[in-house]
Amino acid sequence: MDNINNANTVKCTVIRIGLVTDIQEQIAVIQVSGKRIEIPRDKLADHAAIGDEVRWDGQRWSVHGSR
Repeated sequence: MDNINNANTVKCTVIRIGLVTDIQEQIAVIQVSGKRIEIPRDKLADHAAIGDEVRWDGQRWSVHGSR
């Protein structure tokens, strides 16, 4: 396969997995790669709970697994 011809069509996907550590009315806190990140609550799946493993899909953090 010739990568030169496909240079403009190849896309790279970064998968981000985090752990929900806190949920408040307006924000949620997740740990991603050892870093604490505050995100708007509406970017986290409605049914997510503290301790859930979440995955970024490009628009929202969805539940990927539970502890």
